[in-house]
Amino acid sequence: MPRLIIGDETRRSRHPALVTELANELRANRRCGQPIIHEQRFPRTDVIRTTVIWDQWDGIEENERVDVILQAYEDAEGKAFRDRVMLAIGLTTPEARDAGLLPVQVTAAVRSSDPVSVEDCQQAMIDVGAS
Repeated sequence: MPRLIIGDETRRSRHPALVTELANELRANRRCGQPIIHEQRFPRTDVIRTTVIWDQWDGIEENERVDVILQAYEDAEGKAFRDRVMLAIGLTTPEARDAGLLPVQVTAAVRSSDPVSVEDCQQAMIDVGAS
């Protein structure tokens, strides 16, 4: 079987604006909205698995998503922290739903007597990160 060796060098992302935006999100640690950043830390081995659910990934190849995530971690947390990330996955909301990572659906239950419309509720959900 062929042996494929990929270099150790840090690859710079082809999407610097996304790197900056994701690094800012990592620093901000917001309670709602996108991206949704799931980190699983393994204390015994001191490694991290991270999944970034973000609709900004639409149209971006998987390997480029990984490059963005790793570069954003390095920018936000430093190279030592980035080197602990052993698995980085970037998914859009529909991809995450299909993978079973978002097993819930939120819908607006609006009565005709309510002072808001269904569209108002949908926009409010989008404003805080719904797709």
